[in-house]
Amino acid sequence: MADEIGAEAVEEIAKVFVRDTETRLKMFESTALDSARDTIQREAHSLKSAAGTFGLFELADAARELENNAHELDATGYRTLTGRLRSLFDQARTVGAGTDQLILLTTG
Repeated sequence: MADEIGAEAVEEIAKVFVRDTETRLKMFESTALDSARDTIQREAHSLKSAAGTFGLFELADAARELENNAHELDATGYRTLTGRLRSLFDQARTVGAGTDQLILLTTG
C-alpha cells in the first residue's frame, strides 16, 4: 500500500482505522445486544472490511462472525465475541518494533 500511496498516507489511514476501531469496540462493549442488533451488524460489517484492508484476517473473521450472527447471538455469546474482537485488535496494536507489518497501528 505504501508503494502506491506513500508512507504518510498509509500512516494517516492507519490512524483513522485505529480511532474508528476503538470507537466501534467501545460501542460493542457498552451496548446492550437487544437494543441495537442492526447497528451492531452494520458496525461489524465495517470493521470486517477495514480489518481485511490491513491484513488483520483473524479480526476480520471475528467481525464477520458478529455481523452474520448479530440477530441470533445471546448476551453471553455477544460478550465472548466482542471480547475476542478486543483481544485480536489489542494484539495487532502491539506488533513489535522492527517489523514492517502493523507497526503503524499506534495512535502515538
